[in-house]
Amino acid sequence: MAIVFSIFSGIYVFFKEIVYLILTVFLAPFSFFSWDWRSKGTSTPVLLVHGYFNFASVWLFLAPRLFKRLNRSIYTLNLGNPLKPIEHYAKRVKEKVDQIEKETGSRQVILVGHSMGGLVSLCYSLFIDKKDTVEKVVTLGSPLKGTIMARIGVGACARQMQRGSDFLKKLKQEYDNTSINAYHLVTKKDELVIPYTSGLLSKDETRHCTLDHMGHIELLYSKKIEDQVVYWIMSV
Repeated sequence: MAIVFSIFSGIYVFFKEIVYLILTVFLAPFSFFSWDWRSKGTSTPVLLVHGYFNFASVWLFLAPRLFKRLNRSIYTLNLGNPLKPIEHYAKRVKEKVDQIEKETGSRQVILVGHSMGGLVSLCYSLFIDKKDTVEKVVTLGSPLKGTIMARIGVGACARQMQRGSDFLKKLKQEYDNTSINAYHLVTKKDELVIPYTSGLLSKDETRHCTLDHMGHIELLYSKKIEDQVVYWIMSV
């Protein structure tokens, strides 16, 4: 029975992913607009960082809900050319963080990254941020230790996401040697981050969340993800 349930669960997740993929493609043209939700509150603003071959529009479901529940400014950005190295995207994050500081007066920001966006967020935090501007990093289905699916990807960033890459080795070493306030969420049915445990770096299990019956793209739309992100952002 367990095998049968696993098969039906996998089929269910597969069809959900198709629906969410179609929705994500439909939203892509909206990335030409600026999607920021500004609050008059003084809480640390949040910057949402999208993943590989995605755009800021992937956050159009999660971002307004976070804005409503957290009562703080929520920002997004487009990383641009999808074939560049992750370090290039981390510099784009720095530009956005500087803009957020000018607009809000906040010297700190919380980064939430989906898929490759988690690697971009950590890269900025560990190698570029010299002013300790990052209060927290939350990664959602990010290949922090690489994914075998990166072998079929294109571009410098895809090569960096391959298991055993020099970039990931350097990132892991810096992560282990640096005190960083990071939280990681993964799903066992992730079809793009394989193995799914690649998305867990912290040795503190209280900073992990492992879900099931959910695919990679659904992480951008799920109420469970919303609840977990809110919980981690609000935690001390």
